[in-house]
Amino acid sequence: MDQNRYPKQLYEMLRRQDDAGRSNWATNVKRMLFNYGFGFAWLANGVGNSSDFLSQFKNRLKDCALQELQSKINNSPKGILRDIYC
Repeated sequence: MDQNRYPKQLYEMLRRQDDAGRSNWATNVKRMLFNYGFGFAWLANGVGNSSDFLSQFKNRLKDCALQELQSKINNSPKGILRDIYC
């Protein structure tokens, strides 16, 4: 993206604020990327092929959500959910 465009300037400003320790939406994006194993995108300041990246990221989010749900089902104290889904 061209450096003179406002979205790019805003993005750079928010990254500088994050680097200085101020929390903003870019901080939340960074946390999410690192939490799901895509911190390289933040560090590299880009993703290469954006459609491939988005596809992989969506799949990772879905997989993690399914794992969390399965864990809740398996750890259900009465096993009610386990009986329904298994």
